[in-house]
Amino acid sequence: MRELVDLDPGRKVDIDDCAAVAEVSSRQLRRLFQEFLGHTPLEVLYMYLIARSLTGLRAGQKIDPLAHEHGFAHAAHYSSRFKAMYGKSPTQMQKAMATNTCVIPDLPFL
Repeated sequence: MRELVDLDPGRKVDIDDCAAVAEVSSRQLRRLFQEFLGHTPLEVLYMYLIARSLTGLRAGQKIDPLAHEHGFAHAAHYSSRFKAMYGKSPTQMQKAMATNTCVIPDLPFL
């Protein structure tokens, strides 16, 4: 999945693309992700995209272009996924990063 995203960061990656690369069915891929990571492939994809966006946040990049750059169609979708993952909005995280008052948890499978 990372390979597909890294090749073309703005590209919409779906479960069938990932399954084809892994040479398994999409159903099998979903089962493996759930069994070994405790998350669906889509959840892991969002986690990866959001984790990658932290560099842009740290650099002070605006939220809307950052969301699009990392494959989100809308900044609102990016923001809601971000907040669910980190407990802060991207803007709150950006401010915390600027003042070095945040700790970003490691995501072991990313």
